[in-house]
Amino acid sequence: MIFINEIEEVLESLGSQAEQKFNEFGPQLLKRLISTSQGMHYQAAERALLLLNSELIQKLIKANMAKAYPIMVKGLLHGSQNQHWNATVTTITYSVIRTYMEMNRDQFEKLTVQAQQEQRQR
Repeated sequence: MIFINEIEEVLESLGSQAEQKFNEFGPQLLKRLISTSQGMHYQAAERALLLLNSELIQKLIKANMAKAYPIMVKGLLHGSQNQHWNATVTTITYSVIRTYMEMNRDQFEKLTVQAQQEQRQR
């Protein structure tokens, strides 16, 4: 959890530079936070979800929509397939999904279909 707090502080200190340098660190960071949000440690999962739902990350996603939004949506949808053992984490997961669905409904629907097709192929 300390690591997640440090990430948030670094992103805040970078400000608009974080949006500009997203390609250097963003995809890996989002994947790691999504992975953490699906982990067994409920406190780390909860903290990762809260960061993913924060205004800071939402701004980063909006500024890099083409690359970041698919990573976020597909990752969250994949994670929601396996409900977390902690009910609070599951509830927050669905809340975060709703936030990103409202960000761009059309793209969300397309990505949902893609994620379902990818899931069937596995």
